[in-house]
Amino acid sequence: MAEPSQVGPKPAAAAPTARSGPAYPFGAVVLSFAGALLILLEGVYLVSTRVNAPFNDFVPSGPLIPSVQVLGSLACIEGAAILALALWVYTQPEFHTVVGIGSLTIALLSLYSGGGFLAGATLAWVGGILAIYHRAGSSAAGMFTPEDLEEDPVIEADVLAAEAHATNPGPDGR
Repeated sequence: MAEPSQVGPKPAAAAPTARSGPAYPFGAVVLSFAGALLILLEGVYLVSTRVNAPFNDFVPSGPLIPSVQVLGSLACIEGAAILALALWVYTQPEFHTVVGIGSLTIALLSLYSGGGFLAGATLAWVGGILAIYHRAGSSAAGMFTPEDLEEDPVIEADVLAAEAHATNPGPDGR
């Protein structure tokens, strides 16, 4: 004899309510991580440079101009800080705004020590902007989800207008 819980049709599966996409800002993590690695790479290169030969002709010496090794050490510290921020936003995405502002600030400061061949500072800067503007669960492509329709009346109006046009084409068939 069949048990009462097995009689009748199976209940329909509940529709997923979570948004698609990762819960953490994927683009911000990847770009900040790449920028941090470039800044670290430049820092290691500058620290390992024994002679200031490439810089002797271009940079005047003085009390406000540090040596190449000091700039390399500063770049290593900045790269490690951006790397730590990228790992922080990966593990705790609820702090995405704080991490984004920190990444922007450190990327700007890293320009003094070379900025990871300038590309590292640029990548960390863009990663910081993406971290600030992250919405939990938003898709990587930037497309809206059905849950966004409830939050944004402009998107809802655009979708309704497109559906109305699709079902009722104009007199010329378009």
